Amino acid sequence: MTTKVNADTSGGLKLTSDTSGTLELQSAGNTKLTVNSSGATIPTITGNVQIDGTGTDDFLVIKTTEASANSAPDVVLYRESSSPADDDFLGKFVFRGRNDNSQDVAYSQIVSQAVDVSDGTEDGRLYLQTIINGSPVNHIMLDHSGVTFAGGIVGVGSINSGQIGGRRNAIHNPNGAVNQRHGTAANTTMNTYAMDRWRSFGGGTGYGQSFLTKSDAGEGDGYYIRYQRPNGNSTTFATGIAQGLESVDSKHLAGKSVTLSFRARGGANWSPTSGSTAFRVVGGEGTDQSPVGMTTAENAFVVTAEIPQGGGFVTYSGTGTIPADKTQIAIQIAWTWTGTAGANDYIDIRNLQLEIGNTASQFEQLSYGEELQRCQRYCSVYDSAQNSIMPVSTAQVDSANRPEYMLYYPTKRAAPSIAVTGATNMKVLTAANTGIAMASFAGALVGTTFTGANLFFTVSSGVSVNDLSGICLELIVFQNSGSITVDAEL
Repeated sequence: MTTKVNADTSGGLKLTSDTSGTLELQSAGNTKLTVNSSGATIPTITGNVQIDGTGTDDFLVIKTTEASANSAPDVVLYRESSSPADDDFLGKFVFRGRNDNSQDVAYSQIVSQAVDVSDGTEDGRLYLQTIINGSPVNHIMLDHSGVTFAGGIVGVGSINSGQIGGRRNAIHNPNGAVNQRHGTAANTTMNTYAMDRWRSFGGGTGYGQSFLTKSDAGEGDGYYIRYQRPNGNSTTFATGIAQGLESVDSKHLAGKSVTLSFRARGGANWSPTSGSTAFRVVGGEGTDQSPVGMTTAENAFVVTAEIPQGGGFVTYSGTGTIPADKTQIAIQIAWTWTGTAGANDYIDIRNLQLEIGNTASQFEQLSYGEELQRCQRYCSVYDSAQNSIMPVSTAQVDSANRPEYMLYYPTKRAAPSIAVTGATNMKVLTAANTGIAMASFAGALVGTTFTGANLFFTVSSGVSVNDLSGICLELIVFQNSGSITVDAEL
């Protein structure tokens, strides 16, 4: 038997039931609801739907009895836009509750975004958010760059005893702790290196600017970089400091989004207008060039920090994309002095970090020994302060009665230059443990290699051939200011 209620041939509302036990609700000839022994079927729902209840049981269950290995049941959130664009948000799951003022609050969300809608190169992004102090915060972001955690993972400091995401930081000596050339003394010569891997640049030659490593009892390892204009100096010019990455360490950054973060503070007389300091990530197209002289150099992005006078360290960060054609990256920190310097016209910088991704992560602290090892690919210094007794691989006397030493040093990125200062403050030891003073450095035989050089010295007057013939302990002893610098910097 078939039953019809309010049959309307003009296309109105119609309810039908047949002998199979099927009940249909139709409108304008289209079925809107079907009910039979298998359940109820609703083809499409237009508009908002709300399901109310008062219990704590399962509110909504989506079930299938399909037995294959195919995915089912599937839930699809579909934004059918007629004009899709990059960075469109596609939808979200919102976990909403009430606060103690009877207001609705979205306490956490899962948010989806279409980052790139270009046909064939589409990119997507997913955020996991919670509310903090009344505002939503993206804690985890998943996209084409990987997984980004904001603020680190609380309660987890290591994986198999190693730092989470270790070796993220592309910058060497980011606090200036390693300073083989000057120790704690200031370098006042412009356009030269002070602490390892960091050099000054710009104007102001001869004005006694101080570029040095400082330390305190503060955060991290306590070290930071200071650059200071001398009190009473009224010369204004653009200046700064820079570090260059080798091409082999730069190329993997090309075409990627990177984030630069750092902490900085200004002295009580910090003079640039509004404290404005440009932290630039610069790309060049040469190979292993000076960080301030790269071919076709251009800013990938700039973080402009308006650093206040006085006060403590402030955290700054910025994100940008390294152009795909760049083969070398440098960090340049630049500012312009103004007016007449007071006693504290300086900038302090620490925790410099350049990493792949769109979010600044927790600063990666390496041990001093690790940083020293990284820096010695570019420079090694032997002197009375750091290595008062230096072993060498071989020692002999040449036909001119000159002590000859084969010096091996940590492998350099390129054949280095070798500079010897204060040779008269060095001694060689004989087999009889007799110290023989040197008179001068006579140069390196043939040249230098990535790993070693043959060094010649002359000795003080009055030293006999027999004295020299016993040199075999393979040691150079430094006194006072004598030093040997093996330099392969960019």
